[in-house]
Amino acid sequence: MDGQNLNTYIRCPRCGSFCVSGVNFCAFCGAPIKKPESKAKRVFLTLLQCLGYIAFFFAVQFTVELVAMVIIAVQSGISSGGAFLSEDYLYSAYGRWSWLSGTVSAVICVVCYALFFKVRKKSFARQIELRPLHPASFGGLAVCGIGGQFAAVILITVLYSIFPVLAENSVGEQLESMMQSPYPVLDFMHIAVFTPIVEEVLFRGIVYNKMKKVMPVSAAIVVSGLVFGAAHMNIEQFMYAAPLGILMAAALEKYGSILAPIAVHFAFNGANYLIGLIEFSNDYWYTVMTVAGTGLLLLGIAII
Repeated sequence: MDGQNLNTYIRCPRCGSFCVSGVNFCAFCGAPIKKPESKAKRVFLTLLQCLGYIAFFFAVQFTVELVAMVIIAVQSGISSGGAFLSEDYLYSAYGRWSWLSGTVSAVICVVCYALFFKVRKKSFARQIELRPLHPASFGGLAVCGIGGQFAAVILITVLYSIFPVLAENSVGEQLESMMQSPYPVLDFMHIAVFTPIVEEVLFRGIVYNKMKKVMPVSAAIVVSGLVFGAAHMNIEQFMYAAPLGILMAAALEKYGSILAPIAVHFAFNGANYLIGLIEFSNDYWYTVMTVAGTGLLLLGIAII
């Protein structure tokens, strides 16, 4: 078979023989011949598959939170003698146990993803690129994550000045109101450890790695970052989560280990939680920390 007619033939997946394009079965071994999918179709199917993984993540979160709310409502109703419980009271009560709900949903998701790949006889560790990461690289990435948190503060401040309505309905304040747990260490573990692990497994280990198989790496980095930002489902968080997602996808691509974006995410979320515990006496020190943190971001990028 000469090279000029190669495009009119399809290689049989079983025996490797070349069959005429358009046939349904191999003429040599009888194996079914699948027609090659167009690039646009491959991209569409991959995006659809990624949305399925993301939908499962939200479904698990919703289910666990719903079960937790029902348990809290029943226990509170019994203790109050069946008195009417307001929505604000239930959310306040849930805030005391949100760390447990978030941790349980994170563990369920990671375990289910691993089982799904095992059933399909594929390596979950290879899919998410679970490989060792040098401690120095981990440190540089963590510095980058801490700086990214301060850069996000500047971005949100600018956003508030342009759109005051966002400041009046701040998502950050709503999240803080739900984090009223009397267990700060457990809250920190949930926010800074378990959440980064499950989100990086999903958005970088699965979504990004699947996207880069059907599109250029640069496009996959940007698209996966935008998907990560959109998954937060509000403009305020999208503005910093999208560039953060792009940065973390780039870190995974550079280091070839899921531990790289986890390090960035861990430091970003951990800094966010710890800063929220600090009561600044005036705006001066807050401004100093913000500027210094942004410098850390640039230093971390330089180290990477």
